[in-house]
Amino acid sequence: MTATAEVCHDPYLRCAFYGAAETAIGISGCCVLAHSPQGCYLLVGSAFGWQAEDYTETEILCTKLCEDEIVYGGETLLARTILEAKSLKVPIVFVLSACGPEIVGDNIVAVCEEMQSKVDFKVIPIECAGFRGSQYDGVDIALDVLLENLVNDQRQKITNSVCLIAPHANTNPTWMADLAWVKSTLLKMGAKVVTTLTHRTALSEFENVSAAEKSIVLSHDAGQKAADYLSREFGVEQLCRDTSLPIGFTNTRRWLTELGKTFDAGDAADRLITEGEKMVVEQSRRSGIELYELSRLSTAIVADATIGIPLVRFVTEDLEMIPELVYLTSSQK
Repeated sequence: MTATAEVCHDPYLRCAFYGAAETAIGISGCCVLAHSPQGCYLLVGSAFGWQAEDYTETEILCTKLCEDEIVYGGETLLARTILEAKSLKVPIVFVLSACGPEIVGDNIVAVCEEMQSKVDFKVIPIECAGFRGSQYDGVDIALDVLLENLVNDQRQKITNSVCLIAPHANTNPTWMADLAWVKSTLLKMGAKVVTTLTHRTALSEFENVSAAEKSIVLSHDAGQKAADYLSREFGVEQLCRDTSLPIGFTNTRRWLTELGKTFDAGDAADRLITEGEKMVVEQSRRSGIELYELSRLSTAIVADATIGIPLVRFVTEDLEMIPELVYLTSSQK
């Protein structure tokens, strides 16, 4: 690990190629083509598992670059692999470039433009070599490409509609359950989720992105650039921008209260807060956890920013503990 006075490189995070793969694979029914050696292709398989995608719907391919392509370039092999994807009968293919082909100078944008007229599906290149940053930088790179290529027209706004951004950009293995809770909470407040960027997102859902009135970024590690883009290009207002994600009593109360004010659903927000806090207290008592015993205990927080930032407030305000060490594994500043 190399370090400076302010920041260090954390090997806990994977590379930008992995983050871009996570994001592209979140679109159901697509094909992700990795222009990479087989070793990097393993990251695409890991991203497939992180999104829990259906192998019968979403396809993954690889150009399987070897020594010759890494030295002399693999554009010809990429073009041939794109043609082979015709047999998969998918509506769209995302071409992701790894470090090797970008270092040697492969122009995947030019190859995709040339091959577009020869295939009956849309081909979108995503230049996301691992050296471009961490997995969270890769999420932002992919979201930027997706929005610029798949969201083109301003649609009529849908009342109380929400676009959820980057729910997968964290290291929390239960993030899909958290996403389900967010969706059910918004539904109880009378809001409608028009699309999620990205998790099991149908390609057709991108048509509704510009119709969303609001957006919520579900990560402190990535997704803010996408929210800024939607605000600038389509007037989509971001909610809870300066509010920590709902972890712990105080954070959840503030998050739900802000949403309740936005959707004129104060009563629903109050009910969710009361029921949620009662459930947590009862569960803690059944488990034999006495919260007062945690007061003033020293603790260390090691987490990504998505979990770590709200966790600091949770342990200090709710549990009255003293964090002696806070270590956030994030590439965001």
